[in-house]
This record gives sequence, structure tokens and C-alpha cells, in this order.
Amino acid sequence: MIGVDAEIPTTGHDLVLDDLQSYYEEEARQGVRTLLRGQRSLIRERFVETLRTEGRSSVLDFGAGPGLDAQGFMEHGIDYVGIDLAHGNARRAADAGVLVLHGAIHQLPVRPSSFDAGWSMSTLMHVPEVQVPLALEEMAAALRSGSPVQIGLWGAQSGHSPIEHVDDTQLPGERRLFCLRTLATNRSLVSSVGAIESEDVWNVGEDGWEYQTFELRLT
Repeated sequence: MIGVDAEIPTTGHDLVLDDLQSYYEEEARQGVRTLLRGQRSLIRERFVETLRTEGRSSVLDFGAGPGLDAQGFMEHGIDYVGIDLAHGNARRAADAGVLVLHGAIHQLPVRPSSFDAGWSMSTLMHVPEVQVPLALEEMAAALRSGSPVQIGLWGAQSGHSPIEHVDDTQLPGERRLFCLRTLATNRSLVSSVGAIESEDVWNVGEDGWEYQTFELRLT
């Protein structure tokens, strides 16, 4: 398979990663994830059109879960590989005929410069700000120069302070950290690896959260 290492490197863990892996292993065990709809699907369709227009044939999904975005790429002839912390998500994806590898974005189990595009939805919001630059560098290293990348993440609305929130209610006994940064902060972070070509904000709520998306071009 394009870009995949024969041996997956052992991933180093800290407490945040341990909590996240435990959470998503339990989520995979319960089969919580469902098919994607709404704005997420529209963003993907627009990104797929970019890839088709540019003749790009492969995409790497950072934080893929059980690979629910895969079909939206594969049905257009785009090779899809996902990376996820949870072994259970990799197994669920395999059952659906989708390749998701166990791994973390700071130590990816793929060869450098081996994919035409990157896709990351609701992943970087779990990464503390101090670790985001390294994560982005690792993500960029797996992609070819000039690749388009679509990033989506929950953030803090303009006028709100950054929010650090530990979700311990969705799955009893499990925890996951949310690091919600403002649009300006996330814009600055993602632009460290490429030029932003478009951005959008949606699902703005009264709790101070909003969903931020960035399409960028790697330099």
C-alpha cells in the first residue's frame, strides 16, 4: 500500500495520549461512531473536488477514527489511509474494507512525502498548544510538497478566552482533553506549515465553542 511502513513504530505516550487512547478504544468497543452528515460532508466534498481537479490520488487522514470519511474519498478513486490512536478503530475500519493504522500524529507509521493530500477532522483540538507545531511538522512531513491539507477542529469563539475542558461525561470512566483555541491562534499555528487558502467557522454555540476549518497549501 502506498506510503505505509512495513513495521509500525512504537508510539511514545504521555498522560494526554493515554487518556485519549483509552477513550477511543472504549468508543470503538461500543461502536459509538455513526455515518457523517451535514457540514462535515460538504467540507469533504469540496476538498475531494480540489483533489480531483489537481489529479491527486491519495490522502492521509490524521485521527481517522474508524475511517468514516474513507468512502467519500474512495468512491472518487482516491486512495485512503487513516491513522488513529485506537487499535479498536483500526479493526472496525478493516471490517469495513478501510485501511486505518494504529499510530499517533507525532510519530506516524508512514514514509515521508508519500501522500498527495492530508485530512484531519477533530484531532488537533486534543493536542496542547505547545505540542501543535511538532504535530503539524510531522503531518506535513508525510505529505508531498505543495499538498493541500484540510484541518477542522473545535475552538473558542472570538471574544472568549482559550478553553481547556476535560470531557469525562460522554463515556463513564473515560476522559479526553479539549484545548479550544481562538480562530486567530489556530490560524497562526496551521499557517506555520503552509498558506491558508480558505477558512470557515460553523456550529457556533452559546457555550463559547465553534468549529473552525482551514484549507491550506503546504510550502
